[in-house]
Amino acid sequence: CVEPDWSIAWDEVAQVASAIGVPSFETAPPPHFGAVVGSPALLWYSGQSQIPPITAIVTDPTGVVYGVEGRGWIEQITWNMGDGSSVSSSHRSSFDAAVGYGNLDNPEAQYTYETTSDSQGYPIDPDRCGLAFTPVSVTLTWTGEYRQVVGILNTTWTPVPANLDITDTFEIPVREIRSWLTYEDYDRSDDDCTWSTGG
Repeated sequence: CVEPDWSIAWDEVAQVASAIGVPSFETAPPPHFGAVVGSPALLWYSGQSQIPPITAIVTDPTGVVYGVEGRGWIEQITWNMGDGSSVSSSHRSSFDAAVGYGNLDNPEAQYTYETTSDSQGYPIDPDRCGLAFTPVSVTLTWTGEYRQVVGILNTTWTPVPANLDITDTFEIPVREIRSWLTYEDYDRSDDDCTWSTGG
């Protein structure tokens, strides 16, 4: 039995993972609205999380031809929230477990900001509605496993000793919502209980 070269299979898987990239940043409230101080931002990922088996044909120096099959999955997702903190998804330790990284109703993670973007030190942009924006990065950590294929015989899946991190960065305004109390005299002589401005 020829010892397969795991890197051949992993290179094929890594190329597919790189092409997938980070298709979207999914959060509630949505990125264009931003996040609100004190209110949880919900985070999830609905893109492709598995790469089905890919087979590479190899001829070793002795002339033996065999296949090396590789497959991959997202092992973990990390959101760097831009204020010095980060949150991560749960760890997926196998190909079969890497199905579903949450949705709006069942987010994979959540994070609550304590300060606004400008309080975090990011500049206010007068050309963007006078808001400051916090850069948030999303990192998909891919891993995989490989096996040898000879005819109809397959060896068992073996973890590859490698990972691939794919990162993309988005900007969101982190804002604070405040309420103001105003005083008006109540006109008790009004039967319909309306408010009148005091003078």
